[in-house]
Amino acid sequence: MKKIGFILALFLILSYFSFARDIIVKRTNGGPNGYNYVEEQHDDGGWFKGKKSTLTCADPGNSKCEWNIDPRTLPQIINTGVEYKDLQDYAENKIKNGTPSGTFSDPKVYNGILYNRSVTWNSNGTLENSEITITIEPAEN
Repeated sequence: MKKIGFILALFLILSYFSFARDIIVKRTNGGPNGYNYVEEQHDDGGWFKGKKSTLTCADPGNSKCEWNIDPRTLPQIINTGVEYKDLQDYAENKIKNGTPSGTFSDPKVYNGILYNRSVTWNSNGTLENSEITITIEPAEN
């Protein structure tokens, strides 16, 4: 019986660490028509290292600052239905409306599981020079 309890506890711990993901959008020195440098990276982390998706956009150019591979399509997220775009839109609207930095939390239930969702943003008052970090993780039971 102890063995079953240990295996169950181990499974729960590993499943907790397997989902948490940060989604980061960094914009630096954008121009009126977009960016010259647009790069994205999706890091699946390790056993105890969080997963991270980063979109980096820099310098004036003609490219939009947008994902080629939307983090919502990654295996850990696609089966849960967890949304992040509303948090990114929230932070972008705050920056556009004169709040250059802040934090907002919006936990939501998806497929019967509560997820803690939060967004933090910092900027010089413009989207062209801003960093938005979204964190999504299952709530502890």
